[in-house]
Amino acid sequence: MLLWMVVWTSRATLEKRSRGGVIPRCGQESRSRGSLVEQALWQDCMCRLRGRLTAPEIGCWLQAIHPIEVRGRRLHAEVPSRMHLEQIRARLSDAISAVLGEILGDGAELVLTVNRERAERAPQAPPSVPHAAVPLSPYRFETFLVGDSNALAHAAAREVVARPGAAHNPLFLYGGVGLGKTHLATAVADAIGRGSRRRVAALSAEAFANDLIRALLTGGIDGFRARLRQIDVLIVDDIQFLAGKERMQEEFFHTFNALHSMGKQIVLASDQAPRSISGLEQRLQSRFEAGLTAEITAPDCSLRFAILGHKAKAIGFELPIEVAQWVAGKIVTSVRELEGALHRLVAACRWSERALDLGFAKEVLRPILRSAPPRTLEQVQRIVAESFHVTPGELVRHGRVSRLRVPRQVAMYLARKAMGATYAEIAAGFGGRDHSTVMHAVKRVEERRGEDPEFATLVDRLSEKLASA
Repeated sequence: MLLWMVVWTSRATLEKRSRGGVIPRCGQESRSRGSLVEQALWQDCMCRLRGRLTAPEIGCWLQAIHPIEVRGRRLHAEVPSRMHLEQIRARLSDAISAVLGEILGDGAELVLTVNRERAERAPQAPPSVPHAAVPLSPYRFETFLVGDSNALAHAAAREVVARPGAAHNPLFLYGGVGLGKTHLATAVADAIGRGSRRRVAALSAEAFANDLIRALLTGGIDGFRARLRQIDVLIVDDIQFLAGKERMQEEFFHTFNALHSMGKQIVLASDQAPRSISGLEQRLQSRFEAGLTAEITAPDCSLRFAILGHKAKAIGFELPIEVAQWVAGKIVTSVRELEGALHRLVAACRWSERALDLGFAKEVLRPILRSAPPRTLEQVQRIVAESFHVTPGELVRHGRVSRLRVPRQVAMYLARKAMGATYAEIAAGFGGRDHSTVMHAVKRVEERRGEDPEFATLVDRLSEKLASA
């Protein structure tokens, strides 16, 4: 309770303490830890900033700031390196000043200095070494069923295993959720890890970002880079996570270049093609496209039927052919949904002790197959925003921001084509824009669909996702 009482100490009290010398000056004991007032003030600032900054900005830069004292409307603080000081000034100064202004009044600002002793006292990150991928039985090539929707991706992955670093480097796998990208990427890691002495690192882009944050905060960036450059095969899933994160993209760019120049194999997986990832730097996009990009699309009915039969056999469940055919015809967008439906049928049969027939299957799966409620503009905005890694509010907000142009146009197009909304309704739902803006957006998306097959696939996938939402 005492901490929060201090947080709400009035601005006048803070200024009075600063003028009266209650808050120790730099060089006194508070320089190493800061007083309770400064600590509480900074905790309040961080709470307010969490809704305005990204997780990497908070983890890399904000948490490295150590408050020292308040002088008037200035909060003096320390950071462990010159890099922290420059990055915070460039990236966060406006947001921090705005929050300090809410607490201390107009004109408040953060004054930073470098204290290298603090970096030396910081706990060091535990050492980690690249590891061979642990074989996971569900994620081997032997359990990956091949059809027209994934044949190219599967063949390319097999060739990578046969000639790491020499075939399709990088290999970029992309497709919708639950279609097998992670399965195939992990199968590559498993096959290379079991079949050779090569050092394999398989991780998600989020794990890469978290490791980078820890390295920056603990002064272990050189070790982080050295460990990554020791590996022979780097496999990164959900690479679209790096979109819009400049510092993460910069570090991955240098890691990519270092490994590629040494002939090391790189495999990446994403829910979109490189050029469709909004917020991805051009230099990374060009490198991702320099190898082979292989799309995995939704499986056709015959492959869905085969997948159901294979998974049922793997768990020892007898799935009648007519039930498998019916389920394969009803669930069309995702292998993961097929697997979920199968698990639901297995559980229902065991709990009820009933034999599975088509009538019982329809009864069990009816709740997850029932017709969706009428779609709304908000649904369209949410689905498109998730795909392009922006927020629905940004799609509606006025202003010419280049990274929002394409997702906003796609959302308007889907609202028109998938929902059948009028131009006036769409314009009103996107912040009261003019209907001619919506007409232009629809026309531009239609033109680009004819010019760019990957963009057309992305729009079609969003339309399918909207239909099944």
